[in-house]
Amino acid sequence: PHMLFPPTSVCQNQVCPNYHQGLLRTKDKPRNVVLYTITGAHAAISVHLMCHQCSTNYHHNFSVHGGLRTYYGGVPDIIQIGEHQFVEQAVLNLFTGMMLVSWTSATNGARIYNTCLSHPENKPSGWPFDFKLRSEHVWDGFIILSLLEDFDRWDDILMVPHTGDQKDRFTFAMQ
Repeated sequence: PHMLFPPTSVCQNQVCPNYHQGLLRTKDKPRNVVLYTITGAHAAISVHLMCHQCSTNYHHNFSVHGGLRTYYGGVPDIIQIGEHQFVEQAVLNLFTGMMLVSWTSATNGARIYNTCLSHPENKPSGWPFDFKLRSEHVWDGFIILSLLEDFDRWDDILMVPHTGDQKDRFTFAMQ
């Protein structure tokens, strides 16, 4: 399977005594996830790292400290859109193009992906998650990518609550 790691192996929290010094440790066992790419859905493994000095938890796209999710600068090629779902930026660009050019809904975008690109037959037996993309994934991916691109244009960092429902997490950042 594909492996997804945080982009750093040392603590990036500027108020931590281990800032840029101590190596991060694995937080939990690696997690099974699904990676949606332009060539199909794939079984993947996501690894979280943690600074045991300040308790900052590092994910593939963001870090979490004190209930605040801080995205790393720039726009990554792979974006986490759910607890166990990641999507390639090229797929999100495809959904955006379909929405803008042909007025394709998120529901139909997910249907098109599941029908034409998903390749559910590639799912390993016993894999805990199906390869079916849902409309919520399309919307969440669209919102996260749009915000990351906007914050990157302004040379800013996206920060949102890590707690609460996914549907409410990005509301303040969109205002």
